[in-house]
Amino acid sequence: MAPGYRYPNTMVSALTQTVTTRDGLEGLPFDTSKIPAQRKFMESQTLELLYDGAFGAGKSRVGCEKGYFLSTKYPGNRGLIVRKKFTDLRDTTKVTWDRYVCPPEHVQSYNKQEHLLTLINGSEVMFHGLDQPTKVGSLEVGWIFVDEVIEFTEDDWMMLLGRLRHPSVPFHQIFAATNPADPNHWVYRRFYHDEDLQAKGYTSTFSSNTLLNPFTPKTYRDSLDQFKGRYHDRYVKGLWISFEGVVYDCWDPTKHILPRDTTALGLTGDPNDPIPRDWERFRSIDFGFTNPFVCQWWASPKYKYTGPPGAQDRTEIPYYQREWVMYREIYHSGRTVTEHAKVINLLTANEKIHTTVCDWDAGDRADLHNAKIPTIKADKEVSPGIQSTYQCISNDRVFILENSLVESDYALTSTNKPSATQLEFAAYMRPKGKEGKFNPKEDPVKVNDHGMDALRYILHTFKAAFGPSGQVVVGNAQDVEVRASQLTQSNHAPVSRFVSGTRSYSPTRTSWSSYR
Repeated sequence: MAPGYRYPNTMVSALTQTVTTRDGLEGLPFDTSKIPAQRKFMESQTLELLYDGAFGAGKSRVGCEKGYFLSTKYPGNRGLIVRKKFTDLRDTTKVTWDRYVCPPEHVQSYNKQEHLLTLINGSEVMFHGLDQPTKVGSLEVGWIFVDEVIEFTEDDWMMLLGRLRHPSVPFHQIFAATNPADPNHWVYRRFYHDEDLQAKGYTSTFSSNTLLNPFTPKTYRDSLDQFKGRYHDRYVKGLWISFEGVVYDCWDPTKHILPRDTTALGLTGDPNDPIPRDWERFRSIDFGFTNPFVCQWWASPKYKYTGPPGAQDRTEIPYYQREWVMYREIYHSGRTVTEHAKVINLLTANEKIHTTVCDWDAGDRADLHNAKIPTIKADKEVSPGIQSTYQCISNDRVFILENSLVESDYALTSTNKPSATQLEFAAYMRPKGKEGKFNPKEDPVKVNDHGMDALRYILHTFKAAFGPSGQVVVGNAQDVEVRASQLTQSNHAPVSRFVSGTRSYSPTRTSWSSYR
């Protein structure tokens, strides 16, 4: 097929009729007459398509709908739905396909091992990740839907283009959906700035945002008011903007903020009790009164399970390789540590807390100890701590569950200050130098960073104390503090190994001087 092949007019007409009358599954209609960008995307005749937009813009839905139409319109067609990682595809795009797009009565079979769905008209749809290269490398398909294309490299895209060679369909097409990213990203350059490709009719781009989707629930739209500044521009307005100067530019709310009912990462799926029983739980605290006091509850899987159900092997995961999920948070100003301690104990209830990593103030730590909240001093080194945190986030090992905030602080929200940790990421910036450029060697500006400090405390304290060593390590609260103290005294020499002894969980403190 020559690039730029045009759909037959009969197909465009039939497609228009289909997409404007389809009810969809679970009561969620697919009506492109309400969203002009979706209609144009569905009817486009271009070889390469991009549908970009903000949260709730209907990106994954429209990609799945187009693939479903091409598979039902042309019996014997073969399509591929792909993301960079198969687990992301399984937990997101595949759910959209099953729940809202493909009626079960149209499915002849589904091969779970090969992730191959066969429709009753003989068309096949494959679901793969590029972390399964042998699954994708030799395919011949008629259409490809690439979800979250910003996760892919341009080489990945060109490889996928080469798979569009299924012989029994009259045309081929690759279409992608994505949240916006940095304007220097190859996707933006290819679809927005490559005038040669546009002139030849090879690429077309369609954009939408949250506010343009009439099917988005009002409660969801209202929840997006929490995004401020650059995050609002990118993830609500759908703009391609730079995050230059942002310390954790690897933080992506679309990946790192999870719904409370998710089963991703092995979470339970119960929004009221999302943490599995065999996960370890932690707290991280940054003190404040005029500035907000922050207490974060974190959970981390202690074991990795392999093998078939009923005969699984269990391996302990080193701290520096673990995933960390924040499932609860106090972020509030104007209250004493003693007042906060009562709430912490009430919320923690019967949860077994492995360690509470804490800011250094001696009096405040003593107040927590008197309230039966034992703490250890956090490793507060800024630059190494940021490096540890950045590594965890960029490797997709840090997540926040939606609605983790216990109580909104009106004193913060009414003055447009961050009122939760997740709202600090966009404002946690490096300072600008004399020439007006951000200096990556300088520590971040010390403003609105209380959640960032608590985040750094928990991640860096455990990494500094226990790894990376290449070995499984076991530790309790006192082990962490002892090891962190040893490292401080030795200027953080590399750690080769540290294995827990049998000491008690809570260190004994008798006076404020013990906390200094």
